Amino acid sequence: MKPNKQLAMLSLNDYLNGQGKFPRKPASHSEISNPPSARTIDGNDTAGTLTITTGSDGMVAGELAKIAFSKQFGKTPRIILSAQDEQSSDARIFPSTKTLDDYTIKTANTLAPNTTYTFDYFIVE
Repeated sequence: MKPNKQLAMLSLNDYLNGQGKFPRKPASHSEISNPPSARTIDGNDTAGTLTITTGSDGMVAGELAKIAFSKQFGKTPRIILSAQDEQSSDARIFPSTKTLDDYTIKTANTLAPNTTYTFDYFIVE
């Protein structure tokens, strides 16, 4: 059966469940110019939560994390990042350097020392 590429409306009777493998481990600190003290991901290549904790020196504006997908996308993905609290909202993060294999998260602001920032993400092709 040939898939229909035109869809007038998507209607769900339940939840949209992004299934898939857990993203590969975030890049090593040596690959990032501005490494946090800790980064964790709870989710998969489609959706999840990214938590970044700064160390005693905080973090200057710039790269926060490089995330590698568990499976290569067919074209450059669209990435939505959403802060989960006021403190995280002040970080002004955004996806950068998106490729078929990975993407980099950057911040426009200096991040406070010893602080946890939490963001949900949603990624589609």
